[in-house]
Amino acid sequence: MTSLTPTFGATTLISLTPTLRAATLYSILIVLSWLLSGCGGSSPSAPDVTEAQADARPGLTDPPANTQPKTGSFVDSPVAGIYYKTDSYSGLTDETGAFQYFPDEIVEFSIAGLELGAAVAGTTVTPEELGTLNDGEVDYTNNHKDRTINTLRFLQTFDSDSYPENGISISEYTRDAISALTATATIEFNLDEASFESQPALIELILTATNGSELVPSTQAMLHFRTTLRNLEAQ
Repeated sequence: MTSLTPTFGATTLISLTPTLRAATLYSILIVLSWLLSGCGGSSPSAPDVTEAQADARPGLTDPPANTQPKTGSFVDSPVAGIYYKTDSYSGLTDETGAFQYFPDEIVEFSIAGLELGAAVAGTTVTPEELGTLNDGEVDYTNNHKDRTINTLRFLQTFDSDSYPENGISISEYTRDAISALTATATIEFNLDEASFESQPALIELILTATNGSELVPSTQAMLHFRTTLRNLEAQ
Protein backbone atom coordinates (compact mmCIF):
# COMPACT_ATOMS: atom_id res chain seq x y z
CA MET A 1 0.00 0.00 0.00
CA THR A 2 1.39 3.40 -1.01
CA SER A 3 2.16 5.70 1.93
CA LEU A 4 0.11 8.89 2.03
CA THR A 5 2.75 10.67 4.13
CA PRO A 6 4.80 13.10 2.02
CA THR A 7 8.59 12.57 2.03
CA PHE A 8 11.09 15.34 1.72
CA GLY A 9 14.67 14.36 1.08
CA ALA A 10 17.64 16.70 1.17
CA THR A 11 17.75 16.86 -2.68
CA THR A 12 14.10 17.89 -2.85
CA LEU A 13 14.60 20.71 -0.34
CA ILE A 14 17.72 21.97 -2.08
CA SER A 15 15.89 22.16 -5.41
CA LEU A 16 13.20 24.46 -3.97
CA THR A 17 13.45 28.23 -3.95
CA PRO A 18 14.40 29.78 -0.60
CA THR A 19 10.82 30.95 -0.02
CA LEU A 20 9.26 27.56 -0.78
CA ARG A 21 11.98 25.79 1.20
CA ALA A 22 11.20 27.88 4.30
CA ALA A 23 7.46 27.30 3.92
CA THR A 24 8.01 23.56 3.53
CA LEU A 25 10.18 23.32 6.65
CA TYR A 26 7.57 25.30 8.59
CA SER A 27 4.84 22.87 7.50
CA ILE A 28 6.95 19.88 8.55
CA LEU A 29 7.51 21.40 12.00
CA ILE A 30 3.76 21.96 12.47
CA VAL A 31 3.00 18.34 11.54
CA LEU A 32 5.71 17.02 13.89
CA SER A 33 4.45 19.22 16.71
CA TRP A 34 0.90 17.93 16.19
CA LEU A 35 2.05 14.31 16.18
CA LEU A 36 4.14 14.73 19.33
CA SER A 37 1.29 16.39 21.21
CA GLY A 38 -1.05 13.57 20.26
CA CYS A 39 1.36 10.88 21.46
CA GLY A 40 2.64 12.54 24.59
CA GLY A 41 0.39 10.66 27.03
CA SER A 42 -2.56 11.84 29.09
CA SER A 43 -2.47 14.73 31.55
CA PRO A 44 -2.24 13.78 35.21
CA SER A 45 -5.71 13.42 36.70
CA ALA A 46 -6.86 14.72 40.07
CA PRO A 47 -6.63 12.18 42.89
CA ASP A 48 -9.80 10.30 43.72
CA VAL A 49 -11.69 11.74 46.68
CA THR A 50 -14.14 9.64 48.63
CA GLU A 51 -17.54 10.97 49.60
CA ALA A 52 -16.48 10.96 53.25
CA GLN A 53 -13.40 13.05 52.42
CA ALA A 54 -15.47 15.50 50.40
CA ASP A 55 -17.94 15.87 53.25
CA ALA A 56 -15.12 16.43 55.73
CA ARG A 57 -13.84 19.56 54.05
CA PRO A 58 -15.42 22.38 52.07
CA GLY A 59 -14.55 22.28 48.41
CA LEU A 60 -15.84 22.71 44.91
CA THR A 61 -17.17 19.52 43.32
CA ASP A 62 -19.06 20.57 40.20
CA PRO A 63 -18.87 24.31 39.43
CA PRO A 64 -21.49 25.82 37.12
CA ALA A 65 -19.84 27.33 34.05
CA ASN A 66 -19.03 31.05 34.02
CA THR A 67 -20.34 31.60 37.56
CA GLN A 68 -18.47 32.81 40.62
CA PRO A 69 -19.04 31.18 44.04
CA LYS A 70 -20.57 33.26 46.81
CA THR A 71 -20.37 33.25 50.59
CA GLY A 72 -23.49 33.19 52.73
CA SER A 73 -23.99 33.13 56.48
CA PHE A 74 -26.31 31.05 58.65
CA VAL A 75 -27.57 33.32 61.39
CA ASP A 76 -29.47 33.25 64.66
CA SER A 77 -26.39 34.93 65.80
CA PRO A 78 -23.76 33.67 63.33
CA VAL A 79 -23.77 29.91 63.91
CA ALA A 80 -20.47 28.02 63.83
CA GLY A 81 -19.95 24.28 63.80
CA ILE A 82 -22.95 23.08 61.82
CA TYR A 83 -22.70 21.07 58.63
CA TYR A 84 -23.84 22.54 55.31
CA LYS A 85 -24.16 21.02 51.88
CA THR A 86 -25.00 22.37 48.42
CA ASP A 87 -24.60 20.73 45.02
CA SER A 88 -21.11 22.25 44.84
CA TYR A 89 -19.79 22.70 48.39
CA SER A 90 -19.93 21.06 51.80
CA GLY A 91 -18.29 21.62 55.17
CA LEU A 92 -18.71 23.18 58.60
CA THR A 93 -19.75 26.78 59.10
CA ASP A 94 -17.10 28.98 60.71
CA GLU A 95 -17.43 31.64 63.42
CA THR A 96 -19.21 33.95 60.96
CA GLY A 97 -21.68 31.22 60.02
CA ALA A 98 -20.13 31.16 56.55
CA PHE A 99 -20.94 28.64 53.85
CA GLN A 100 -20.09 28.54 50.14
CA TYR A 101 -22.64 28.28 47.36
CA PHE A 102 -23.49 29.18 43.79
CA PRO A 103 -26.57 31.24 42.86
CA ASP A 104 -29.85 29.28 42.72
CA GLU A 105 -28.47 26.38 44.76
CA ILE A 106 -30.23 24.88 47.76
CA VAL A 107 -28.27 24.58 51.00
CA GLU A 108 -28.99 21.91 53.62
CA PHE A 109 -28.01 22.31 57.27
CA SER A 110 -27.50 19.56 59.83
CA ILE A 111 -25.53 18.71 62.96
CA ALA A 112 -23.86 15.30 63.03
CA GLY A 113 -26.71 13.71 61.09
CA LEU A 114 -29.50 15.66 62.80
CA GLU A 115 -31.30 17.58 60.05
CA LEU A 116 -32.15 21.22 60.70
CA GLY A 117 -33.65 21.88 57.27
CA ALA A 118 -32.95 23.33 53.83
CA ALA A 119 -33.26 26.75 52.22
CA VAL A 120 -32.47 28.56 49.01
CA ALA A 121 -28.87 29.69 49.47
CA GLY A 122 -28.32 33.41 49.85
CA THR A 123 -26.23 36.06 51.57
CA THR A 124 -28.04 35.42 54.86
CA VAL A 125 -30.06 32.34 55.82
CA THR A 126 -31.89 32.12 59.14
CA PRO A 127 -33.85 29.34 60.87
CA GLU A 128 -36.99 31.17 59.74
CA GLU A 129 -36.24 30.19 56.13
CA LEU A 130 -35.69 26.48 56.74
CA GLY A 131 -38.04 23.98 55.15
CA THR A 132 -37.94 20.36 54.08
CA LEU A 133 -36.04 19.28 50.98
CA ASN A 134 -38.51 17.50 48.69
CA ASP A 135 -37.60 16.38 45.14
CA GLY A 136 -34.87 19.00 44.91
CA GLU A 137 -37.09 21.86 46.11
CA VAL A 138 -37.59 23.47 49.51
CA ASP A 139 -41.06 22.54 50.74
CA TYR A 140 -42.74 24.83 53.27
CA THR A 141 -46.26 23.45 52.94
CA ASN A 142 -45.93 21.18 55.97
CA ASN A 143 -43.92 23.56 58.15
CA HIS A 144 -45.40 23.82 61.61
CA LYS A 145 -45.71 27.39 62.86
CA ASP A 146 -43.39 26.49 65.75
CA ARG A 147 -40.60 25.03 63.61
CA THR A 148 -38.57 28.24 63.66
CA ILE A 149 -38.81 28.81 67.40
CA ASN A 150 -37.92 25.17 68.08
CA THR A 151 -34.76 25.53 65.97
CA LEU A 152 -33.83 28.79 67.69
CA ARG A 153 -34.24 27.23 71.13
CA PHE A 154 -32.11 24.26 70.13
CA LEU A 155 -29.23 26.32 68.72
CA GLN A 156 -29.14 28.72 71.67
CA THR A 157 -29.36 25.90 74.20
CA PHE A 158 -26.33 24.12 72.74
CA ASP A 159 -24.22 27.24 72.24
CA SER A 160 -20.82 26.32 73.69
CA ASP A 161 -20.62 29.32 76.07
CA SER A 162 -24.39 29.77 76.58
CA TYR A 163 -24.08 33.39 75.47
CA PRO A 164 -25.53 33.68 71.95
CA GLU A 165 -25.06 37.45 71.88
CA ASN A 166 -21.40 36.88 70.96
CA GLY A 167 -22.22 34.22 68.39
CA ILE A 168 -23.41 30.63 68.57
CA SER A 169 -20.90 27.79 68.40
CA ILE A 170 -21.79 24.10 68.33
CA SER A 171 -18.72 22.41 69.77
CA GLU A 172 -17.16 19.17 68.65
CA TYR A 173 -18.19 17.66 71.99
CA THR A 174 -21.82 18.51 71.29
CA ARG A 175 -21.58 17.23 67.72
CA ASP A 176 -20.20 13.93 69.05
CA ALA A 177 -23.07 13.69 71.53
CA ILE A 178 -25.59 14.34 68.75
CA SER A 179 -23.87 11.78 66.53
CA ALA A 180 -24.18 9.14 69.24
CA LEU A 181 -27.82 10.05 69.75
CA THR A 182 -28.80 9.94 66.08
CA ALA A 183 -27.45 6.41 65.79
CA THR A 184 -30.56 5.21 67.63
CA ALA A 185 -32.98 8.17 67.78
CA THR A 186 -33.69 11.58 66.31
CA ILE A 187 -35.09 14.97 67.26
CA GLU A 188 -37.98 16.50 65.31
CA PHE A 189 -38.21 20.27 64.90
CA ASN A 190 -41.42 20.38 62.89
CA LEU A 191 -43.67 20.03 65.94
CA ASP A 192 -45.64 22.24 68.29
CA GLU A 193 -43.53 23.61 71.13
CA ALA A 194 -44.88 21.29 73.81
CA SER A 195 -44.26 18.17 71.72
CA PHE A 196 -40.81 19.41 70.73
CA GLU A 197 -39.53 20.04 74.24
CA SER A 198 -40.93 16.78 75.63
CA GLN A 199 -39.05 14.52 73.22
CA PRO A 200 -37.01 11.96 75.21
CA ALA A 201 -34.10 12.24 72.78
CA LEU A 202 -33.89 16.01 73.28
CA ILE A 203 -34.11 15.69 77.06
CA GLU A 204 -31.33 13.10 77.02
CA LEU A 205 -29.14 15.26 74.78
CA ILE A 206 -29.53 18.28 77.06
CA LEU A 207 -28.48 16.20 80.06
CA THR A 208 -25.50 14.77 78.16
CA ALA A 209 -24.17 17.82 76.34
CA THR A 210 -25.00 20.73 78.66
CA ASN A 211 -24.41 19.28 82.12
CA GLY A 212 -28.09 19.47 82.95
CA SER A 213 -28.94 22.96 81.67
CA GLU A 214 -32.51 23.63 80.60
CA LEU A 215 -33.86 24.31 77.14
CA VAL A 216 -33.77 28.05 76.41
CA PRO A 217 -37.31 29.46 76.87
CA SER A 218 -39.26 30.43 73.76
CA THR A 219 -39.58 34.11 74.67
CA GLN A 220 -35.86 34.42 75.34
CA ALA A 221 -34.93 32.65 72.10
CA MET A 222 -37.25 34.80 70.00
CA LEU A 223 -36.13 38.04 71.66
CA HIS A 224 -32.52 37.23 70.80
CA PHE A 225 -33.45 36.37 67.22
CA ARG A 226 -35.42 39.59 66.72
CA THR A 227 -32.47 41.59 68.04
CA THR A 228 -30.23 39.84 65.51
CA LEU A 229 -32.65 40.64 62.67
CA ARG A 230 -32.78 44.32 63.67
CA ASN A 231 -28.99 44.47 63.70
CA LEU A 232 -28.84 42.90 60.25
CA GLU A 233 -31.37 45.39 58.88
CA ALA A 234 -29.33 48.27 60.30
CA GLN A 235 -26.14 47.20 58.50
